[in-house]
Amino acid sequence: MKQLRIGKSGLHGEIGNGLTPKIIIDYACAFGSLMEQKTIVVAIDNRISSEMILNSVVGALYSTGCDVINLGVCSAPVFSYAIKKLKAFGGLLIGATHHPYNWNAIQPFSEDGQVFNAMRQQELLDIYHSKRYDFVDWDKLGTNIELTTNINENYVNFILKNIDVEKIIVKQFTVVADFCNGAGAKVAKIIAEKLNLNLVSINDSVNGILPHNPEPRPRSAMQIKPLILPLNADIGFVFSSDMSRVSLVSDTAETLSEEYSFALALNYLLKKIATTNQDVVVTNLCTSKMIDHLCNKHNIKLFKTAACPADIADMSESHKAIIAGEGCGSVQFTHLKNYDSFMVMIMMLEAIALDNAPISQHVSKNLPKFHIVKRKFNISLANGYAIIKKFRDHFSNAQKITEGDGIRFDWEDGWIYLRNSLSEGAIRVIVEWKSKEIAKEKALIVYGILKEYYHAN
Repeated sequence: MKQLRIGKSGLHGEIGNGLTPKIIIDYACAFGSLMEQKTIVVAIDNRISSEMILNSVVGALYSTGCDVINLGVCSAPVFSYAIKKLKAFGGLLIGATHHPYNWNAIQPFSEDGQVFNAMRQQELLDIYHSKRYDFVDWDKLGTNIELTTNINENYVNFILKNIDVEKIIVKQFTVVADFCNGAGAKVAKIIAEKLNLNLVSINDSVNGILPHNPEPRPRSAMQIKPLILPLNADIGFVFSSDMSRVSLVSDTAETLSEEYSFALALNYLLKKIATTNQDVVVTNLCTSKMIDHLCNKHNIKLFKTAACPADIADMSESHKAIIAGEGCGSVQFTHLKNYDSFMVMIMMLEAIALDNAPISQHVSKNLPKFHIVKRKFNISLANGYAIIKKFRDHFSNAQKITEGDGIRFDWEDGWIYLRNSLSEGAIRVIVEWKSKEIAKEKALIVYGILKEYYHAN
């Protein structure tokens, strides 16, 4: 079965089995036509297939009269910053974030460094499906524009503006970080030098090989966990290869769920800044109830939307959110219209420096204990939608049922959520409960029902 997804999350697919050079070129030609012969920023992650995609994309952009600034291997936060800094008209980021090594993706960005919203995505898809591209004559072809500034250094200086750098410097923190052989290590070393960190980095070679599952979840932290106590490290970080997601390892070597990343960042931000009951936080329908707890505690409005960066960006922009994020370990601050794991790292260091308390205490004292279970059930997109709807019959006793981006069932002590993945052929199942045993039991029940429906079809 061909693995290809095109929609509001951009273009995702398995190399050679769905994501082909022809589709890549068509998509880039559509984007170039939409950009009206302006300057475009492009960048790639560390995957072996990214170079092939880059060559196809650049040629297509040239053919539509767009000039190109090629950042090469670049993290998502720096890429987003660069679009605005370099005054480009938009950008294409090549990289499959949390997907396995045989997948890749192209994500379109607007001139303000934000992922395309729903309207821009639809404009792009209309051109793509029509196959009517604005090719230019030979003397109007686009060209390469050489990058003349150290964009990584500029970005670091930019995000350190509102951080108490001196407080962090005197602590001389030891930080262990896993960069999944992505673009993060280069920027992190600049940050380490400016903040006087003893940075112990692993998987920091940009060699095209993913050393483990790129989703920053507890199971991906197994290479960091044994280093924390022997090195007397203050904190550990596990990053996705593009630096859009992060999970933490505490000073006690506890591998924290990726759900804690947004919760810890939100908790610290609400203590750091003066807030009012008019302030807004944005998340998705499948993020931990820790976010609900913190917003209720601080009398902050919480809005929830679909589990998609474009939807998060849209709602965050429309409500002028002070922070936004998802339970997958992604956090968006007001300084940048994109997820920024570098900023999560720096904020956590500032938090433990100013409070003079280890990260383990920030978790135990400030966040309620919920237990979350995440599963993925591989299935075709069409069957997935049909099956998800049938779950209303199984959980009709739920106190609240929310439909839209999949379906969510809420009870007083927990919730169950199912949705079709926007980027791969699968149903995502998330269960969260106060009891760990009940969370696991509910997840098994849901998975069993999915198997029954799948075999029945």
